[in-house]
Amino acid sequence: MKTKFNPVDGTGAGGPVGDPDPEPEERGRSWWVRVPLGGIGALMLAIAVWVSVGHGSRVLADHTAPVTSIAIAPDGQTLVSAAGDTTIKVWHPATDQDTPVQTLRGHTSWIFNVAIAPDGQTLASASWDHTVRLWRLSDGAPLATLTGHDGLVWDVAFAPDGQTLASAGADGTVRLWNAHDGRLLRTLTVGNDMVFSVAFAPDGQTLVAGAEDMTVSIWRVRDGVLLRTLHGHGGGVMQVAFAPDGAVIASGASDALVKLWDSRNGTLLRTLEGHTGRIFSLAFSPDGRVLASAGADGHVFLWRVSDGTLLRKVTSGTWTVGNCHLEHWWQEALNCRPRWDAHFIYAVTFSPDGEFLAFADGPTVHLEQVSMNAHGERGGL
Repeated sequence: MKTKFNPVDGTGAGGPVGDPDPEPEERGRSWWVRVPLGGIGALMLAIAVWVSVGHGSRVLADHTAPVTSIAIAPDGQTLVSAAGDTTIKVWHPATDQDTPVQTLRGHTSWIFNVAIAPDGQTLASASWDHTVRLWRLSDGAPLATLTGHDGLVWDVAFAPDGQTLASAGADGTVRLWNAHDGRLLRTLTVGNDMVFSVAFAPDGQTLVAGAEDMTVSIWRVRDGVLLRTLHGHGGGVMQVAFAPDGAVIASGASDALVKLWDSRNGTLLRTLEGHTGRIFSLAFSPDGRVLASAGADGHVFLWRVSDGTLLRKVTSGTWTVGNCHLEHWWQEALNCRPRWDAHFIYAVTFSPDGEFLAFADGPTVHLEQVSMNAHGERGGL
């Protein structure tokens, strides 16, 4: 049996989670050291030393571009991060080692999402190089390269049984693949606009997709039938997620809104307002009681799902290199490399036990303890 660990301090024993700080917002304090990186000219890598206000914080820093996705293995022992530097880093935060144990290379452009199979054995990555790659997580060995999308690939998700992999692309499709050998099983045509996000229901019978055309679409997996299309966002839907019990779908969009929907009938349950920029990432806590949202405004919000109450807001550090503004932010990312603005938080996720939150801040991953209030509710960081 694996020992429960505390990724903030790297110890092997997990203890009770303390009371939350009464302040609803926390901002870390950071000091920056700039050092030149050989071989890439003017690019300077900032090394962050982060001191959390309130609870402990741990930083994993090795990427040289914004971290765009974070995934944690089901056993909680392995964390994977992907970034605009075209690499995937594998970390073992249970130890006191703050350097990656593996760096996976093969993609030739930004990697925007990674997912770990339910059995913890396989890693999938989605890249703007138009491909999906499969890797063996234990040693980083490449298993397959899946081609077929005609454009950027934004997202990947494993079905709960681990047999099927879904990918979402800029070509307006969701593609379903055999997760073991990479065979294309089915193509779902969502529309003519980009599909940014895809997620399976916990029972694996349906999946949901978020698209640039401002829709959330629900599909039956076994035959690819479109069951329902949800309207209500005023911007492209960047992220979708199912609650652990499958009853609620969360969507986040470029209109800075998070919406909660009844997955059975498509009814809008509530709209969560507070962000001031597009939403890049959503994650339910394992018990389904809390939803984390993160985006372009540099905040991570924790919401109580039952009534939409904002429980806590955490603000990112300050990390900016370069400055360019184009009509579409993804063009900025592609054309202005290696420049970034870490007010964008591209990724947030909970640990499998729900006791820790991991989120991206520029080229770093922050691990923060999730507090419990007197009512036993996860109330913030």
